[in-house]
Amino acid sequence: MLNKQPIKSFPTALIPRTKLPAFSRFFGLWAGIIGFPGLLFYFMGNQHLPIVVLLKQLLVCLAPALLFGAIGAAVMTFLVPPGRMVLALIVGILTGFVIPVATFWTVGAILPRNEATMGYFLAGWVFGMAGGAAGFFVGIWRGSQPRL
Repeated sequence: MLNKQPIKSFPTALIPRTKLPAFSRFFGLWAGIIGFPGLLFYFMGNQHLPIVVLLKQLLVCLAPALLFGAIGAAVMTFLVPPGRMVLALIVGILTGFVIPVATFWTVGAILPRNEATMGYFLAGWVFGMAGGAAGFFVGIWRGSQPRL
């Protein structure tokens, strides 16, 4: 006799249903705050280029926001329990600041020394500061949720 129970797919089997709405809210806020400097870099560029080139540049400018927003939201959703304000603030600020700075500074240290490499160090600092602010706000939000 065959087993008639439905097979759970991999992503939904491991994630409780209450975690997905929290992740999406944290991701939206985190990516939105980190994406702000990327949008500033985008609008400072050449706007007389063809639309396809402008869309590619927009994707490049918002890629760090999507990456670091997903990492930060995952850390806050799955590692920090709700209702722990101090822990949520510390983890949020450290995650938001340290990961972008370490990523961009590592890329800057690996690449050859020139003017573009200095841009990676500056971008790491800018995205790190925005990520720290995002971690602060998401940490307050996670810490103010009721404990389970």
